[in-house]
Order: sequence, then structure tokens, then C-alpha cells
Amino acid sequence: MSLFNPIEEQFIARPDNSKDQIIYKYPDNNIRMLSVLTVQPDEICLFIKQGVVAGIIEQGQHRLDGANIPFLGGLIDTVTGGNVLISDVYFISIREFPNFNFGGFLDNVVDPQTTLAIGLRVFGEFALKVNDSTKLILNFVGTQNLLSNDEISNWSSDQLLKATREIISNHITNDKWDILGIASKIDDLSSEIISQTKEYLLNYGIEITQLGNLTVTLKPEDETTLKEMRRNIAYNNTPNLADTAVKMGAATGLENSSGNASIAGAGIAAGIGFGMMNNMMNQNSQSQQAQMIICKNCQTENLSTAKFCSNCGTNLV
Repeated sequence: MSLFNPIEEQFIARPDNSKDQIIYKYPDNNIRMLSVLTVQPDEICLFIKQGVVAGIIEQGQHRLDGANIPFLGGLIDTVTGGNVLISDVYFISIREFPNFNFGGFLDNVVDPQTTLAIGLRVFGEFALKVNDSTKLILNFVGTQNLLSNDEISNWSSDQLLKATREIISNHITNDKWDILGIASKIDDLSSEIISQTKEYLLNYGIEITQLGNLTVTLKPEDETTLKEMRRNIAYNNTPNLADTAVKMGAATGLENSSGNASIAGAGIAAGIGFGMMNNMMNQNSQSQQAQMIICKNCQTENLSTAKFCSNCGTNLV
């Protein structure tokens, strides 16, 4: 290079208005030799030529000189007399990016206790980071053509939702998880979802590092129906609960009435309703028992109208 015809010095760096972007692509792929490249501590810089990573430069200020950075020799444009490098330049942030939202419909699953089909939804927040900048550019940007934070986070959110759907559906179907008790398993679910999503993202250079505020909800109408059925099953299986319901209904009506007879009456009526239902069930059971007669010979139950035992033929009269 002649001192009388110096190459104008070029400075290459990520602009301030793109500091919060996971990926920033330098707009010019014609880079002057001996330019000054600045790479911040929380990023790395990739040089890509014809779909191949030519080299990676880490944090610091670097003069682009083939003598000091060997891989630059393969990027020199001979037409310009060796004064220009031809390469796409990407700045990749390697810090963690938090506060992305994800969520949506999970699946219709069958409640193990009632066999009702229940619609589930999930919501939460997640953080991600780049763990392999080469895979990110070649397999993610190269195949998905996504560059902005929104595009990357939306795609990652879809993978999270996919993992969450598979994991929760599997636990409910195969492990008979209580749908109304999923909230107690959120910590374990978060770890499992992060682990499975990591497998999905392995070839794309991205990693989900955290899940926060993970919430699994039921459709309101499904939740109401499920709770009512669970309550009815509990009353049928445990008659004493119905007696308790009578007392609670009456007490609640009186407590909430504050002198309002109609409210008190409604509470008492609800309690009495449960009591009547339970009494009717008990009476039917007792009536059925009263209509049976035990054979003294073989102890077989027979209808009270029978004259001979249906098992051994003994005279029952």
C-alpha cells in the first residue's frame, strides 16, 4: 500500500440501536482490508462466505489483517488487488434474553377420574440464549430465514408449546395425573419442558434457559363441569359427605343472609336438597335389602316372594 494512496480506514461494529438484537447482520459484505472490527464482550462475530463459516472473532478490537487473522486470506477479492474482503458479517449476542411470552391451547385430554374430555391451555414466560452461533446462522437463519428477536422468540415459543403439549398429555393419559392438581407439579414440569425443548432446539444453536410463571388452565366451562362431577362422585361414594353438605348449606345460608330470609332459605334448601338425595339413596338401599330373604341352608339371598332357594332348593316359606 502506497503512503500517497492510503486505503480509507473502515470501522465495523454493531450500531447502538441494535444492541438488544440477538442477531445483527452488517449491511455491507465488501469489507476493506485493514478495517477495524469492534466486538463487544457479550457477542461474537461470524464471517460467512457461500454458506460456510470462514471464521469467528471474539470480543475486542481487531484490525482485519490476513497476517494476524489467517482465515481472512480465503475472503480476499483478487479483482481489487487484495484490498477488499468479500464476506457476510454477523454479530451474535451470546447473553441471555429474558421476558418472552408463550402460550396457547394445549390439547383436549381425558380426565382419569371422570372420563370427561377437558380442554387445557398454558401460559408462561421464558428466557433464551445462543449456545452455538455456527448452528444458529447455518441451520436457523439459513433454513428458517429468521433474524429479528420477535421471529426467533415466536419460533422458540412454538417449540415450547409442542414440548409442553406432549409432556402434560403423557402424564395425564399414562400417569393418571389429577387435572385439578397440576399446579402442584409446576416446578417439575418446568424442568422437564426445558429439557425436552433443548432437544428440539439442539440443531438450531438456541437454548431455553428459564421458564417463569408457568400456568396450566382449564376452559372455564370444563372446570365447572369437572368440579361438579367430582363433587357428585364424592357424595355417592361417601354418604356422610352429603350429611355434611346439609349442615354446611344451612349454616352458609344463615351466615350470609344477614337477616335476609330468602338468602338463608336458599342456603338451607341447597343443604336439604343434598340431604334428601342422600336419604333417598339410603331408603332405596334399605328397601332393596328388606325385599330379600336369606336361605337358612346356604345363606343365599333370594327375593322375598320366592318359595324355594334359587341355589339349593330349600323351602323358604
